[in-house]
Amino acid sequence: MPNTSALQQENLHSEITGSKTAINSRVDGLIRKHPLWRVLEIIPGSIAWLALAMPLILSFYSPELVASFVIIYTLVWLFRSVKLSVNLYRSYRHSREALKTDWSKMIGFNDYPEKIDYELRRMSEEEDPKKYFELLHLGNQIKTLKQSNEWKKSKDIHHAIIFVTYKESYQVIRESVRSYAKSRYPSSKLILVLAGEEADRENFLVTAKKIEDEFGAHFGEVIVTLHPSNLPGEIRGKSANATWGAKQLKKFVDRKKIPYDNIIISNFDADTVAHPQYFSELTFKYLTTPKRTEKAYQPTHLFHNNIWDVPVMIRMVAQSCSFWRMA
Repeated sequence: MPNTSALQQENLHSEITGSKTAINSRVDGLIRKHPLWRVLEIIPGSIAWLALAMPLILSFYSPELVASFVIIYTLVWLFRSVKLSVNLYRSYRHSREALKTDWSKMIGFNDYPEKIDYELRRMSEEEDPKKYFELLHLGNQIKTLKQSNEWKKSKDIHHAIIFVTYKESYQVIRESVRSYAKSRYPSSKLILVLAGEEADRENFLVTAKKIEDEFGAHFGEVIVTLHPSNLPGEIRGKSANATWGAKQLKKFVDRKKIPYDNIIISNFDADTVAHPQYFSELTFKYLTTPKRTEKAYQPTHLFHNNIWDVPVMIRMVAQSCSFWRMA
């Protein structure tokens, strides 16, 4: 291959990408102009309307069939409602127990397993059987992790918060970042990635400067990124911005030579407020989970940041979403 400068290679790559995008757009336009395309678009809506209309239509011809369908449909939703209520109660109990747990202490048990043996000798099984067996199970988990060379200490773990924002106000962003700054996890292990959009450059840079000035000392590093507009082959949205922020985070991680499996990434919205124990509990769950890098860790979402500032119907929808997610 002839010697080609990096700039020429980049230009060639851009031309090829641009040509592919133009071809794809033209093909997409031709497909959408075909009469069959409109027929295919109508099918999903027609099925939905047909499903709603069929009980009314069939009630004139086969009322027994419609009555049977309605009874079965009602019973299915009754059982689903019971299941949701049971799961909601279980989730509530788990959440209450998590709030009462000292996750820093639990991390200490992972880092120094000999503390588990001391704690088990100190307490009796009859005194607190639930806690006793939890510690016994944790000790067995750590032994298993050590046997598979997966055990590690919390001092190696860093948290990266990819905080995606677009035209949000400083007040909204400040409230979210303040919750991360108040975390009980060591601040030196927290990396904040403020991911803004090029289309919101002026507003975002002013807000990012204020956040850095006020909360910079509460984080090990604050990285400010601007996601370029109209990148070839990219669909605009939160995920595109988060991906760009992750790429800039990777450069920082490579520069600091931090192993990738020692980084836990939390991909937050601009209005996501985290509990002070969030990063501690997440660290503990990550450390004590076999094959930890093959899993995702989902927190409980509660949609109540501004619950008393919105209309009652929106409030009901928000509460329903919280219950559904918990269940």
